[in-house]
Amino acid sequence: MQVRATAAPLTESLNASTTLITGEFEHGKFRIKYRWRAGAQDRRSLIVIFSGFRAPGTLDFVGAPVQGLRSDILWIEDDLDGMNSYYLGSRTRTDFQLAVVALINDMAVKSGVTAANICVAGFSKGASAALYYGMQFGFKNILAVVPQFRVGNYVKKQWPKVHEFMIDGDESHANELDQLLPNLARSADLSSTNIYLISSHADPWHEHEIEPNLDALRRAGNFNFILSESDLVDSHIAVTRYNVPIIVSLFQAFGEGIYPRIGEVTNGHKGIAAPISSANTQGGMESRVTKAELRNGRFYLEGDAIFRGIPSAGYAGLQRRIGFVRRSGESVEFPLGTLIDKTLSTTWYNKSLVDYSAGKFATLRRYGIDVKDLGYGSHELHVSMTLNDNSQTAPLPAPRDMRTIEIARGDVYVLQGSAGAPIKLVKVDGLRIGGASEFFRIDEFSEKDGRLFVEGRYIIRGVAHDSYRATSYALTLKSSQARYSFDLGVLQRPLNDDEPHDPWLDYSYSTFSTPKRQGLELGNVAPGTYSAHITVVNGSYVSSQIVVGLVTVEARYPQSSRAHSGQALPVVSVVGSCVTRDNFNSNIAPRWKSYAHLGPVQYQMSLISLVSAPVPSVEQDWRGMDDHARTVTQRDFTKTYFAELMQNKPDVVIIDAFADARFPILRIGDSWVTHNDWKLPYAAGYATWKSGRRISMAENRDEYLGMFHDAVIQFKTRVQSIVPHAVFMVNQARNVDSYFDGGAVVRFNTEAVASQNASWDELDKILIEELNATPLHVMVPGNHSKTDHPWGKGPVHYDTSYYEHFETLLRDQLGYSVDFSVATDPV
Repeated sequence: MQVRATAAPLTESLNASTTLITGEFEHGKFRIKYRWRAGAQDRRSLIVIFSGFRAPGTLDFVGAPVQGLRSDILWIEDDLDGMNSYYLGSRTRTDFQLAVVALINDMAVKSGVTAANICVAGFSKGASAALYYGMQFGFKNILAVVPQFRVGNYVKKQWPKVHEFMIDGDESHANELDQLLPNLARSADLSSTNIYLISSHADPWHEHEIEPNLDALRRAGNFNFILSESDLVDSHIAVTRYNVPIIVSLFQAFGEGIYPRIGEVTNGHKGIAAPISSANTQGGMESRVTKAELRNGRFYLEGDAIFRGIPSAGYAGLQRRIGFVRRSGESVEFPLGTLIDKTLSTTWYNKSLVDYSAGKFATLRRYGIDVKDLGYGSHELHVSMTLNDNSQTAPLPAPRDMRTIEIARGDVYVLQGSAGAPIKLVKVDGLRIGGASEFFRIDEFSEKDGRLFVEGRYIIRGVAHDSYRATSYALTLKSSQARYSFDLGVLQRPLNDDEPHDPWLDYSYSTFSTPKRQGLELGNVAPGTYSAHITVVNGSYVSSQIVVGLVTVEARYPQSSRAHSGQALPVVSVVGSCVTRDNFNSNIAPRWKSYAHLGPVQYQMSLISLVSAPVPSVEQDWRGMDDHARTVTQRDFTKTYFAELMQNKPDVVIIDAFADARFPILRIGDSWVTHNDWKLPYAAGYATWKSGRRISMAENRDEYLGMFHDAVIQFKTRVQSIVPHAVFMVNQARNVDSYFDGGAVVRFNTEAVASQNASWDELDKILIEELNATPLHVMVPGNHSKTDHPWGKGPVHYDTSYYEHFETLLRDQLGYSVDFSVATDPV
């Protein structure tokens, strides 16, 4: 028999402190995982806690509820070859139970606890184990909260994999498990046993599992039964949560060697549900923050927000957003997700029961919010909530005094707040926090082989620089139009004689350098001239005042990528829809002008229409349309794209087949136009045009594909006659099937999305093959629609990641790179 403790030697830790120790106890062929917390003062009692079904490695009642207990506490994991087994083992390995008993007895002996002062306790599965070990092995003090008695039947229905593991191929063993606890309750010697059983009619298994066994348990010398009858107890798991004060009180008494006689009692109150009343303050919003963290440039937030007295039981009609509010009133908002947590009805209880199950919020998918695009300066955090017709906004209160400073992607962020006051997030811009004096020296600021190298010493006097984590450094390139930041590494270097020394502080970790001293790539930096700044963060001290020099960046392309336009940047023509055109919209993709010029654009037009003959029209045909719809549709009729190619010859033609996958084509005279459902029907001339034949991918697949194939060949011939060496690229965007509404995932018509994407696949195959085009695989896992997209939510109105990925792919295909030079004497 052997004990392995991972926190400290067990013999030195028992009764010595309240340190939580994780260990393994070896008994025969078994190794039992446990946690241990030694008792305090002169108490000689041991509480053994068996856990219910939980995530691996987690245990019941580890945390705040037991912090004040003075008893020794032993938590035992229900882990046999990685499976739960009700602490009973399997059919062929019931000797696992002997290993558990050996662990309990070994701990009791080493801590000086007698058998009379050992309590076995548990909740749900753990409660069944507590009853079993107490009655089978003679532990005289048992606390069981909502146990299952017919273990075989219960586990077969609720945990089939555990059932298969426990019966080990013999179905008859399930019947044996069903009779195990009832038989013990009827036959075990309970004359000197103290039993404390807690249950509720709200537990769906109470009637069948507990009530039939009460008379047998009443044979105990001291039987106590607490039945919770409260509107706040509405489920199996809620029984334990509601009775935490009683459980802790009993544990406290056991620690004193006192085993009270309570008898059979009821606690709680029924009939407390009520409509909005004066006690509920008529629907005012209340909120709290349970988590606010800044990690790696992402802000993680969780908390609750309710309208007092107004039920919020589900996602319907519920939306929440977080706002980062500047002093000017300008606000940047992000949607928050909603989590269902039935315990909130109890948490927010105030004289009457209201269902606040949907009161919990978190960042979407708990992925956090990327704060890199927030403006510099201070932002106060606000939460807004809409539930049906009620809508309110209020600052988010800090749960405690908090202050976190970090560098992420070279920018400095400060998350701070006083308990109860609004949380603020500061993105530092030349702001100095703290008052320590500084020592700064730059040793290297240069360009080598297309990389920027920076190295130097930056010491904050009076603040320790004694580890790699103590201090963070960053390089920021600033111009009037843009800003780019880069994390720097920390090096340990001995101090020179002319550098600051302190007999009490270590300054040796104060050298900054580009990571691994390999230099920085500036490929994402837009052309321009930038001042270079070094920022330092150490504890509560932040400074971003040191200017190193100037960096001048120029774009560089291979001649082949701009052979026709003769421009410094390649000229890109777009034939497609918003999935491509929006990548050249500064409100959506703000950097596009740094790597391309935009040439002729043909928008929302079928390729079959594009190569067809112009369709005559008169001015009155266009009445009833807004300016944008009129412009797009008239171009579909006039087919002016090829004439525009003659005037502005592009280097690259990017095509997407959205229009052909989405819209039919309409026969007008001897030509075809795009039957753009969003625009064409609003034209006055549509009354005449709509009688023409319509063909679509959805209804005339084979015919449409044949016509599309011919159109692609014609398109290629005509483009190459104007720009012979133009490069074709196919944007392989697709419809997404979801967006977030108040944090809940909402699906578009998934069948329609899948069908249209299948058509899009077929069209792209023809484009890529016939044009010998480069495919742009722009979709990434997790793309979804953006609710506040400039054009509204829709299957092709994407979140930011889509446009960023498109930019990266296109720049790579264009051969974009940068030349830069440095100067160490900024003016």
